[in-house]
Amino acid sequence: MAVRDGVPRYGERGEDILLLDAPVPGAGEVWDRTGKRLPAPGRRWLLAGGLDPHNVVEAVRTARPWGVDVSSGIEISRGVKSPELITEFIVAARGARTESG
Repeated sequence: MAVRDGVPRYGERGEDILLLDAPVPGAGEVWDRTGKRLPAPGRRWLLAGGLDPHNVVEAVRTARPWGVDVSSGIEISRGVKSPELITEFIVAARGARTESG
């Protein structure tokens, strides 16, 4: 991903998909997606950064990404994934996508 002045750009390094993450990737911190210059809906980009089963719906509705990425948001303890949280996340993310078009 190429970013200049806070604006993501495609193709500067041959990328096919962008991954937009929080300022500290992997920290599980939610970041403010409102007011950010995000790629246009329909472009292939993934939203990451502090997502979990409880906030992914609002994140998808706000940012309208092509897809989402999750890691710590589905853990019951550091590095231990929860099958239940994984299922909850997938159900919520798919539902948000259906609702937002």
